[in-house]
Amino acid sequence: MKVKITRNEVAKAAGVSTATVSRVFNQVGSVNEELREKVYAVARELDYKPNAIARSLKTKETKQLAYIVEDISNPVYSEIAMGFQNEAFKHGYIVNLCIADELLDKYIESFVNHRIEGILIGSMPKSLKPEKIKKLADFGISIVVNRTLDVDNDKVSMLDSDFESGINQAMTHLVELGHRKIGYINGIGRGTEYDVRYKTFVKYILDKNLPFDTNYAAFNESGMRHDYRTGHILMDELLDRKTDITAVMCTNDFMALGASIAIQKRGIRVPEDISIIGYDNIIFSEATYPQLTTVNMPKFELGVRAVELILRQRNGGKGVYEKLPAELIIRGSTRKAKNVF
Repeated sequence: MKVKITRNEVAKAAGVSTATVSRVFNQVGSVNEELREKVYAVARELDYKPNAIARSLKTKETKQLAYIVEDISNPVYSEIAMGFQNEAFKHGYIVNLCIADELLDKYIESFVNHRIEGILIGSMPKSLKPEKIKKLADFGISIVVNRTLDVDNDKVSMLDSDFESGINQAMTHLVELGHRKIGYINGIGRGTEYDVRYKTFVKYILDKNLPFDTNYAAFNESGMRHDYRTGHILMDELLDRKTDITAVMCTNDFMALGASIAIQKRGIRVPEDISIIGYDNIIFSEATYPQLTTVNMPKFELGVRAVELILRQRNGGKGVYEKLPAELIIRGSTRKAKNVF
């Protein structure tokens, strides 16, 4: 039977006090870097494992964070999760990945019961209302929402892509290519209060006096996932209306890939007949033909920044609202409209 190494034995082997070992592993107080590394080296050599439960009882910290999403199949969320996890580990935290749809209320209860210290809400399940977020914040949980919401900004940080800039860049690109009749595939649903992307699209259309018909937009009314299957279905819906659109803006890359497949299945060419633009710049946007023109959202960086904001709140800071820069990535799925050749 393997003998469990104690904190006292680590202290003795490292030539330091047990209090110093505690400060090193609890990441509290001041310990110079050379001494810290010495304690870590001795601990590794002795295979010392701190008692996380005992430590949490003493410090009132569980060193646990959670990342909650509605659908993990979209690669954008896995890239955010990598940044979130990497930064969390640097600060001694572990990350719980929560795919919350029907289980949302159970997760919320679990967050409180297990004393989760911070949560990144990476997508907005339809049942996750602002009042539920406020309830979590009132329990002392630090929260970062990957959206813009009407909640108490002192208690909740909001972190998102600069959708206004991203959509405007994408639309300007299409207009400069001669496109005027531009469709939109909306993955969120009609009338969603926080759908900044679609609101910006409509505003651009109106500001530039571009033609717009209600038949130019297809909405995910059924609550299907925002994936390539939904993009395929909604693009089929647009094509069935036999409109004269020459380009389509999509809520995200996953749906744009599905839309592109739907177009080409009908013998229509991308981009010669219809140009396609996505949003997010997921890894698959380069692994298709033609490669997808899209708006890049710094996903890994968003995960890292979310941890920084959670720690800021835990150290007494107020919530903040930040936008991460958006950048248009031009690839092969867009070209000049046929009528400008």
